[in-house]
Amino acid sequence: MAVTVKFKGKDVELLDQSQILFIYDKSLKQDDWVINTFYPNKKRFADKDTVDFGKLETTDLLAPFVTAEAKAVQIGKSGSYSTHEVEAAYLKPARAITPTSVPDAYIESVLIQWGFLNENNVNLGNMSNAEKLRLCQMTNAMLNRTAIDNRKKLMALDVLFKGYTEYQSENYNYYKADFRRDSNMTYRVTTDWDDKSAKVVTDLDTALGRMFDVAGVQPEIILSTSKALNLALKNEEFQERFTKADGSNTPDNTLMPSFMRTKQAKLKGTLDGVEWWVFDAKHTLNGDAEHYVNPKNVYLIADLNGTQCQCQIKHLDVMGAPLDYYEYVDVSKNPSVIQQIADSAPLMAPSMSNGVMTLQVLA
Repeated sequence: MAVTVKFKGKDVELLDQSQILFIYDKSLKQDDWVINTFYPNKKRFADKDTVDFGKLETTDLLAPFVTAEAKAVQIGKSGSYSTHEVEAAYLKPARAITPTSVPDAYIESVLIQWGFLNENNVNLGNMSNAEKLRLCQMTNAMLNRTAIDNRKKLMALDVLFKGYTEYQSENYNYYKADFRRDSNMTYRVTTDWDDKSAKVVTDLDTALGRMFDVAGVQPEIILSTSKALNLALKNEEFQERFTKADGSNTPDNTLMPSFMRTKQAKLKGTLDGVEWWVFDAKHTLNGDAEHYVNPKNVYLIADLNGTQCQCQIKHLDVMGAPLDYYEYVDVSKNPSVIQQIADSAPLMAPSMSNGVMTLQVLA
């Protein structure tokens, strides 16, 4: 359905939801290593604000035993579970739609390619107000989606590293989405790894043993920054058990940080067959530059089977629908503004409460 607004006394037709989805589908997407690696599952919960963590089915399916003459048996989850409701976040970023003076060149090219902008008008600098508004609208739609994706990524890392995430803002008092990780899933080394007397291998073995005792699991991967790994590589006993990603042993005691594509995680090698990844990327989403991965910690991660949950959108047009994004235009007379808005209700859920052991290696 076309979206028509009044602008300077004239009717202007903006992009509708289906057109925004079409353009977004034709645009380049960023690969998100964190989400893809640790939260590969997606589930939708229509008409729900919460997710029952105890009922999230993330175990492997197993066919039941029957005789050839017996009726088929429904595959079910055996055993019992404890009900544990966790509330989804509700996100609603908004950006004003105005005739932009500094257009996004990439979005401009996509809109031209699919016939939403006139190429001659763009090249000659003679875009109409309607074209300028549509360009700004699509730019804002992309930025709203990016803002939601960024929030989901921080939530995903909170849940992965801490076992909980928190919601709080000027418009939301406070809520802790807590998946009840055992406090014993954090181990503080007795001697920091930047000390020559550090017992790096002993610390790792102790953390591995505690992880198995508490959760009955062993890590699938180890995750840290380059700083923590390079400190470990200064330890001769660690070098003997660590193999570089190229299959060689480690005659040197450092692995240089990558200068290009720093936002991508890097496989640096294996420790007793377990892959060791480093992730050195930083973000400024909280105002100051911060690492996504705490440089003072090493994470032993068994849980690679988390779930991206989408709960209901609370908008009259799609009430109850568990959409990734619901995008719409809001026109206000007082104050006078046209806004591009996106609603989303995500929750990032682990497949197990105690799937990650945190090894604190520096004060």
